[in-house]
Amino acid sequence: MKNLTNSLAIATTGITLVLGLSNAPANALNLNFTQLGWDNGGTVSGVFAGQDNDGNGFISLNEVSTYMMTFTALNSTSTIPSFTHTLANLESVQFSLESFSFDELSSSDNTYDYDAIVGIIFVSNNVQTGTVESLAIAPKPVPETNHLTALLIFGISGCLHRQLMSSKK
Repeated sequence: MKNLTNSLAIATTGITLVLGLSNAPANALNLNFTQLGWDNGGTVSGVFAGQDNDGNGFISLNEVSTYMMTFTALNSTSTIPSFTHTLANLESVQFSLESFSFDELSSSDNTYDYDAIVGIIFVSNNVQTGTVESLAIAPKPVPETNHLTALLIFGISGCLHRQLMSSKK
């Protein structure tokens, strides 16, 4: 009976570890971005978070959980005033996890439109361009919790096994 209990405890722990580690979440991403070089000064800065739920190596529009982009005009001579877009304004996005870059990123609030890849902001007939730099991306890694969860389950299994063994003595 003692050997059967030991075998069951070890088998349960092994199965739990295998299932826990094989169900790793899709690639998650948190990052900040900036873009400089606009005519008359000004900067674009923002945050972006998403998760590759379908495992295709890209974060697409329906996989984005956080988006905020702010254009800050340098001074009152800027052709476009400061404005902010949020997730509700995001129109298209495709972030490549392999190249760690945006293939598409645009947002609009029906007044101000922003396209990061083309490097353009426009409102009505006023267009803000310039020698716009590529987006500078600074990752904020999302910690993987599966390994910690598996370790926790393994530890709890070991404690239960020890208690089972000491109560049988």
